[in-house]
Amino acid sequence: MKVDLTMKDMVLIRNNLRAVRVYRNTDIPHGTILWYPYMEELLDKINKAIRDLELDSGFEDMAPH
Repeated sequence: MKVDLTMKDMVLIRNNLRAVRVYRNTDIPHGTILWYPYMEELLDKINKAIRDLELDSGFEDMAPH
């Protein structure tokens, strides 16, 4: 499945993943898990997509205003 995301969408997802990743090795009460292994792969894909868009069209044109 292919999903079209804007730069703003990808930046939002990346920032949320980065915020949650801070707690990946934290013991949280009641067995709550915040960071799952698939999230690292998703973060890598999002970072690559952002880099590709930046290279294709120039970051100044794609950056959220």
